[in-house]
Amino acid sequence: MIKSSRIAVIYGGESNERDVSIRSGKNVMGALKRQGYTNLFHWDPKEHELKDLQADAAFIALHGKHGEDGTIQGALELKRIPYTGTGVLGSAIGMNKWLCKQLMTACGLPTAPYQLLTDTVTIQWPVVAKPIAGGSSIGVHFCANDDELEAVKKTLKNPETYFIE
Repeated sequence: MIKSSRIAVIYGGESNERDVSIRSGKNVMGALKRQGYTNLFHWDPKEHELKDLQADAAFIALHGKHGEDGTIQGALELKRIPYTGTGVLGSAIGMNKWLCKQLMTACGLPTAPYQLLTDTVTIQWPVVAKPIAGGSSIGVHFCANDDELEAVKKTLKNPETYFIE
């Protein structure tokens, strides 16, 4: 990339990981400036329409939904703006921990035993309850027994969006 290229550093967004994204994006801006990139600008999809984005390239520093799940990647591809990171399919699969676990198992890769939170099979304690999609450890719960796991289930709007390891 030519150091005078117009580079959008995309951060902020609307996910529950917005604060993490803002910190990441500011760090990316600083690092790129130190590397000699001069034509940088911050672009926040919460504040601007994607149709208005004009850039030679994009550095994605979004976290969570719409940032790591293939959504922004697909939108940038439609606009023919090259971007950092994994493509649409890799991002979508990578953000879905349940699908990743299934793919790893199917490929014979080692992974901790897992099941949907709503499954009614015998559980070996302790377990970690995780959102199927999401990151930054948001929504992760460590449970040592049935009572703790039931307490987690009661706090969830949709237990089907969680799995345990």
